[in-house]
Amino acid sequence: MAGCAVGGYRVDDRNFAIDTYRPKSNELRLAEARVRSYQGRNPAGSKSAPPYLAVAAGTILPSEVQNLWPKLISAETSAGVLAHGGEDLAYHDFLLHGVLIFDARTGRLANDFGYVTAETPQLGRIARFGTCYARFIGTGH
Repeated sequence: MAGCAVGGYRVDDRNFAIDTYRPKSNELRLAEARVRSYQGRNPAGSKSAPPYLAVAAGTILPSEVQNLWPKLISAETSAGVLAHGGEDLAYHDFLLHGVLIFDARTGRLANDFGYVTAETPQLGRIARFGTCYARFIGTGH
């Protein structure tokens, strides 16, 4: 998905992805329903709008991410997570988010994997997840 278009829209160019993961089938079904619901309420806009939607799909437990600490430390968007703890910051102090990228033109998942994020962009903001730019719709509600 390299080269996802962003048109003339303002974007948050920080990479929100700290890792990838394989979504569970129930996460996929729920995320697809969220995208359909969002698209029903928000008809396609400008042709220059990014063709991808990022939807919150679920929660990832920190223990499910290998080598989490180095990924958090080097991530562009984990300052909020790291700032909440002190020297005793532990896995149970925070949750990670699973975000799936959908192609708004087809209504289908753009990849067979999702992205693990420590923080999420503002709702409606176009942000980078890995190599792709997508409009973050949260849970689509």
